[in-house]
Parts: sequence; structure tokens; C-alpha cells
Amino acid sequence: MISNHLEKEERFRTPDVMATHGVRRAINVVIARLNGPWGVLEVDSPNAGEFEAADLAFLQGLANLVGVASDRIAMEEQLRKAVEQQRLLVKEASHRVKNSLAILSSLMLMQARSVKTDEAATALGDASGRIMAVAATHDHLWRQNMTETVELSELLPKLCEQLGGQAPAHQIHCKIDRFSVETSAATSIALVVSEAVTNAVKYAYPSGGGPIEILLQRKNDTATLTVSDQGVGLPDGFDIGMVQLDSLGIQLIMTLSATVGREARFETNGGTRVIIHEIRGSSVNQ
Repeated sequence: MISNHLEKEERFRTPDVMATHGVRRAINVVIARLNGPWGVLEVDSPNAGEFEAADLAFLQGLANLVGVASDRIAMEEQLRKAVEQQRLLVKEASHRVKNSLAILSSLMLMQARSVKTDEAATALGDASGRIMAVAATHDHLWRQNMTETVELSELLPKLCEQLGGQAPAHQIHCKIDRFSVETSAATSIALVVSEAVTNAVKYAYPSGGGPIEILLQRKNDTATLTVSDQGVGLPDGFDIGMVQLDSLGIQLIMTLSATVGREARFETNGGTRVIIHEIRGSSVNQ
């Protein structure tokens, strides 16, 4: 709407405030949004002259920009709320999964105490440890704000503490550089650490307990994970290919390590070391 002579305007009433300030002409356009009109953009002038169709087109273009900006702000707010709701749902799911896994692990340990053979008890105990490694990852996901990536310097020390509680005769030390990985990779790394520590607890110190160290060293966008002990070392003629056929734990270490970095290496020199090079980080490390 254009009115070039407000003092003679008969189509509508001119507000007193405009007359008081000597406004003589005005131009108004509708600010439109996706769900309908949102407001009015007005330009007033006390000077003589006339607003023209070109002025109307310019002001309407400006009003359209305001409407688009308002719609975008509203949509971004809706998206933010949807993302936050999704985060809450994922955290709740991770919490429930963690609790379910903890219950399952406890049931396996109870069953291990009631079976009649050492082999079955060992298998159930190992399975319980693997489940708890996955549960530790879900527990970390539930407690942190982000669910796309996991900070290993926060996850692995908690896992080490948990493993130490299951093997009180051993001193489990953890030194982890800050390094983030994707969630799926974090679960694999937690399982590898659990398996390597479990093997050290079983075989490294036949006469008693001893130290076990978990070390994660970052180098640029990759990292190296080492799990080592100071025990009896690998047996003479150790062949990783042959061992894999008989040991589910070794199979897991080799398979999972290849999904997060290079395939694990086993070394012996005053003990045993399991080493995974070139673990790939997430974009958070960039």
C-alpha cells in the first residue's frame, strides 16, 4: 500500500503520532512467512513527493528477506530441538544397553561359579569380561554429551580400573593420550584392551601377579596402542596363525585391530607386547 498524501487519506485513519511528527506519505508491505503473514514493514517520510512502484518493489524485496530470515531462524530452532531430543534418546538407549549388558555379565559370572569344569568356568568368565568391555563403552556414551565420537583418554582409564578390580593380584597401569575415535571403533578398542589384559592375567605371571601397562600414544591424526606385561613372554615357536585357530581371544584381537588400524603385532622381550599401529582418529582430532 502507498499513500502519498496522508492528510487527505480517506481509505484509513492516520495515527495521531504520525500527524504529530509531520509524516506526509507512507508505504507499507506485508512481511510473509511460510505459515502466513508475520508483520508489516513501513517507511514514512515528512518530505513532499511521491513513493512509486519501484519503491514498493524494493521494500517488498526487503520484506521478503526479513520473512525468509525469520523462517530460517524458526526452522533452525526446530532442528536444534529435534537434535537435542535425538541425543537424549540415544543417551537413554545407551544407558539401557549398558545396564542390560551388566546384568548379563553378572549372570554369566554366577553361572561360571556353578559349572563343574574349569574349561566352562573360564569360557563364561571370558565372555563376561567381553560383555563388560562393551558395557563400559555404552556407559561412557551415556554420560557424555556427544555420541558420534568417544574420547579414549576418558574411556580407557575407566576400563582399566574395571579390569583391575577383576584382577586384584595385578597392577594395571594406564597412560592414554587425548585421542577421539568413532563410536564403533571405541567399542572395538575396548574389546582389544580387555582381551589383551585378560591374556596377560592368565599367562604372563604363572607364580602370581605382576604389572600390566596400557599405553596409547598419539601421533598427528593416528595413534598406537600397546598392552604389555613383564611376565614370561611368548612361548618358543609362537605362531600367531596357529594360535588363532585355538584361541577366540587372539582371533578377536587380530580381527578387531584390523578394523581400527593395522593388524595387531605380538612381540616378546622381557614380557609380551600387543601393538596396534595407525589407529584412525575421528574428525575431532583434526
